[in-house]
Amino acid sequence: MKYKLKLFGIYLPIFLLLTAAAVTLRSIALLNSFNFFTAYYTDKLLLNISAGLVLAGAIFFVSYIFFTDREIKLVPEFNSAANYIPTALIATATAFLMKPLISDTVSIINEVKYLKSIATPSAVAQANTLTLPIAVLILTVIFAILSGINFCTAALSGKRYSTRRALLGLSTVIFFSLYVVRLYFSTDLPINSPNKIIDQISHLLAAIFFLYEARIAMGREKWKNYIAIGFIAALASAYSSIPALITYAVRGWVTSNSIYETALNLAVCIFITARVIQTGYLIEDKPSATVNALIGAANAREELINPEPQGQPDAEGECEEEYRDDNQITIDDVSDEKEANADGGSEAAEEGK
Repeated sequence: MKYKLKLFGIYLPIFLLLTAAAVTLRSIALLNSFNFFTAYYTDKLLLNISAGLVLAGAIFFVSYIFFTDREIKLVPEFNSAANYIPTALIATATAFLMKPLISDTVSIINEVKYLKSIATPSAVAQANTLTLPIAVLILTVIFAILSGINFCTAALSGKRYSTRRALLGLSTVIFFSLYVVRLYFSTDLPINSPNKIIDQISHLLAAIFFLYEARIAMGREKWKNYIAIGFIAALASAYSSIPALITYAVRGWVTSNSIYETALNLAVCIFITARVIQTGYLIEDKPSATVNALIGAANAREELINPEPQGQPDAEGECEEEYRDDNQITIDDVSDEKEANADGGSEAAEEGK
């Protein structure tokens, strides 16, 4: 049987309404109240209302884990357009993000070389502070490559469970986690800029969602958590990316770390939304009524052909009379026969006398 969209109940309409409202309010705030040069908002009313809607939505979607009565068991499906197209989008966006990542890595390495060539104490100290950001960038690039391979593998492989896909899925989790750290060290935006914080939260939620994707590949899926986190991560990704893209189209402003990051966030939103909605069309992981009827008929015929014995051994290990096989000769039967033969011989001898 298929769940279809009744699996989500009221949660899917609420997700669509909250996403539309939060995205609209933040888009208006970016266009009217955002100062591009300071990276802060001059009026935070609409921003705070939209952020409150996202927070309320996150709390509401967590309730899905606790208020869904029955346990959900589904058969994962990877051979569909709902998997191919979003996966291709997110793989492409990850590949494009490699450009600014590699460019920033090379730029910081050159800066470190320059500072060390000056050889003054302050320059050397400043170069040493860049060691950790360089390490984070290099690791981010490595795991971005592995993440791209993961998405390509997920699109090409139709296996229900795969250890290789699970391990590559964990690389995607690490990539998004490292990208949050990379944003923390980035000086393109102030460390407490609202836009940076929104992007970091969306990436962290995406990392959690892809952790549940990896669990599916390992055969340890938790569908309630998967759906709940999927709604939250998709809402946060839409809230982060769509207003930024609208602002870029209208004003030409890049309000996040880069336009490639914004494109990746949008691809993540599309991917997660498609994957979550796809669960409503998956087949329930249990035998069908026809299979159960066939199994019951087979068991009934087996009992008819090979009935179980009625008698049972008593406490002393002796069998009841009806439990004994009439075709078997016991020691008692042989003894009785010998006594009968002996009595018959005695009677014949007496008659002869």
